[in-house]
Amino acid sequence: MIAVMDVGSNSVRMMLAEREHDAFRVIERDIRTTRLIAGMRDGILAPGACERTLGAMADFARRAHEAGCKRVYAFATSAMRDAQNRDAILRPAEDFGVQTEVLSGEEEAQLAYMAIERPGRMGVIDIGGGSTELVVGENGRVLSCACASVGAVRLNGEMAGATAAALVARAEAILRPAWETVQNSAASALAFVGISGTMHCLKALDLGVRDRAALEGQKLSCAFVHTMLERLVTMPVEARRALPGMNPDRADVIDCGAAVLCAFFQLAGLPEIEISASGDNMLGYARLRFLANSAQNLEPACGPVQDPDLG
Repeated sequence: MIAVMDVGSNSVRMMLAEREHDAFRVIERDIRTTRLIAGMRDGILAPGACERTLGAMADFARRAHEAGCKRVYAFATSAMRDAQNRDAILRPAEDFGVQTEVLSGEEEAQLAYMAIERPGRMGVIDIGGGSTELVVGENGRVLSCACASVGAVRLNGEMAGATAAALVARAEAILRPAWETVQNSAASALAFVGISGTMHCLKALDLGVRDRAALEGQKLSCAFVHTMLERLVTMPVEARRALPGMNPDRADVIDCGAAVLCAFFQLAGLPEIEISASGDNMLGYARLRFLANSAQNLEPACGPVQDPDLG
């Protein structure tokens, strides 16, 4: 039994899983929206955001230990990567038994690819709260990857209340260098797959139901996302929360998440992406860190990922 936490810019998530030979069986997933990046100024995390995040981490760690996990592994992404005062979270977390690895953007992108097991060449997009990762791989090997500092919460903090066109234009300007990094290897990709909560929420709005299992393998079209974005920016948050399929915790930032996805569609020239509800970067982290052959899956050009001391 292992426990993995993802300390993200928008939420803290936990996965409990059992290793079965060369695979993992997910037993439980949970999420707590903590908005770590909210209120961040000049690289300083806000005290309230730190308190919310530490509270979620402590609760998840307790539950993991009660479930029989001897050690809890955690990784942190965009907000912690950018924070000058990250020790405000890292050191207290050590006191309740959580060692947190702060990932680079390229390492985070690699996890997105490792989250999905599929033959052939495939692209993955992961829109988070503070950053967006693009990665292309083939038969378990990462070919190219990049990270852009644009995400649903970060863009909302910068441009809350902006028009749909302004949001997409800003997102596209930030995302473009990342797309240019991966576009050559993406040209022959069989599909682009979306794995993040933004994609899950948008497809749930398309279906009108909140059912994670129903999302697996579904297509999310560029046309729908553009139409939904135009609708969302004209709606107050409470009206958004009432939409069938809406995750209420994302209602205030889903327009910005949709804008990032629209920007990706424009850059990539794709009519749709595929949704993966079963793959996520916690599963990618487990595969990368704990399966014996995982270290061979990495492309050095994307930046090395050092194995932690497993003791």
